[in-house]
Amino acid sequence: MKQELLQEKKGQSGAVWVVLTGFVLVATVLVLLVLLVYTFGTVYSGLESTAVSNSVTNESGWLNATAFTLAGASSTGEPRTFGVSQLWANTSTDYELLPAANYSVDSDTGIVTRLATENYPQAKYSYTYLNNSASQVASREAQSNTTRAVPLVGILLIILAVSALITILVVSLVGRRRS
Repeated sequence: MKQELLQEKKGQSGAVWVVLTGFVLVATVLVLLVLLVYTFGTVYSGLESTAVSNSVTNESGWLNATAFTLAGASSTGEPRTFGVSQLWANTSTDYELLPAANYSVDSDTGIVTRLATENYPQAKYSYTYLNNSASQVASREAQSNTTRAVPLVGILLIILAVSALITILVVSLVGRRRS
């Protein structure tokens, strides 16, 4: 009889050790994953730190009550900064250089709007814009994903610890009832 009770208790403590071992293994894997994510996030952050400068000369467009979007706004690599250096508008006889007071440029979107009352159905834009390269975009996305994933690891560890504690308590209570 005594030997049977010892066998039962050994089986119960074995279940507790299995749960604890599983908890330690899962926690170790999660910690390693967090370290890998931080490492790769740091590597990605140092890829390219400068934006690419692009110049466009004499892009055809207009300047009237309808806003005009510069073609560089649709290029790949997330354009970020636009600056129009010259705007030539076709008056009734020839193209004339318009002063900057006649138009405004949204430096983030590349949208040109008219500030004066004159309409120019034909205009030529010369401008520059800076945009991010594909590796910068990938780097930024990797960093963003890294920072979103890290808090989840803490939550997972807490859930794992609570479930391990509940499992140990259940195994202990069931073991006490049997004996």
